[in-house]
Amino acid sequence: MKWLTRIRDQSVIRRSGQFDGGFYLKAYPDVRRNPEWSKRPLKHFVHFGAAEGRTPRPGFDTEFYLRTDPDLKESGINPFSHYLRTGYREGRAPNTTPDFFSEWGYFNRPIRHVDLSGQIRNWRDAWKIKKSHRFSPEWYWSQNPDVLAAVEKSFWWKFRKSGFRPLLALSKAITHPIRHFVWHGMYEGRQPSTEFDLRFYIRQNADVRLSGLNPFVHYLKFGIHENRPTLDRRNFQSHETGLEISGSEASQSAKDAGFSPKVSVIVPPPRVCPSALPSTRISAPSTLQVSAKVAGSGSRLRPFSSSMRSVVSVNVRVKSS
Repeated sequence: MKWLTRIRDQSVIRRSGQFDGGFYLKAYPDVRRNPEWSKRPLKHFVHFGAAEGRTPRPGFDTEFYLRTDPDLKESGINPFSHYLRTGYREGRAPNTTPDFFSEWGYFNRPIRHVDLSGQIRNWRDAWKIKKSHRFSPEWYWSQNPDVLAAVEKSFWWKFRKSGFRPLLALSKAITHPIRHFVWHGMYEGRQPSTEFDLRFYIRQNADVRLSGLNPFVHYLKFGIHENRPTLDRRNFQSHETGLEISGSEASQSAKDAGFSPKVSVIVPPPRVCPSALPSTRISAPSTLQVSAKVAGSGSRLRPFSSSMRSVVSVNVRVKSS
């Protein structure tokens, strides 16, 4: 019944769309030079390649997968077919250093136009994101000028100034950046806002990878109430340059930029007779500026703008009795 198993494995791999024939032929010249197998690389992988430890696509290491489960190797089960059927959902790693976002992308593809239920689900997700007010359209356009340029050339863009209100509403919905994010952007790793790192959220939450939900929508529905982190706070990131700096460098950068919070301190009124201090004049309220050092090099700072000050401003309110 080995032939029946091979037919099943070949069908599973083909339906997944994850076998990269071009990659397979390029990686193995002997298969490419063979006139029979060069036309059917998937069949070669199922019949011979998997047993020889050949790689079906980037990100999947056949030999590593078999090493992690010796019983799988002894049983003769195709490792890639096993990963597609059960291994991914069991949380098995496809290689020594898995890229969880790429693996999530292999199992979650953009919705096709003919998929009516998928289209309805995407519109529902887009509405959920819009009502949350946590998506910044201006910031999304600024970070993705290629997307904006493509949308401006689309058929619907010219109707955004239409006087016919139904057509105006339809054109705005179709050309809205949220629609691009839900239909395409999230699969390309584009970020919805400065406060949500799509790759980090997927990497940190195995249940999100397996849920099939839009990660940002999952956060709005569940993650925000469960206090799930959305950013890697270990790194200081400048949103203007996109550079990531370590904690000690971030602290030094904050010092150089003069970042510091303002603290208000209420001081009890002094019980001193005014006549005893003829040369001292106390006005109420008065403000005293006190200089202080910024936190040490081990702190994690995340400024959002370049408008920073070099001192800690302590407002001292002195009330006269």
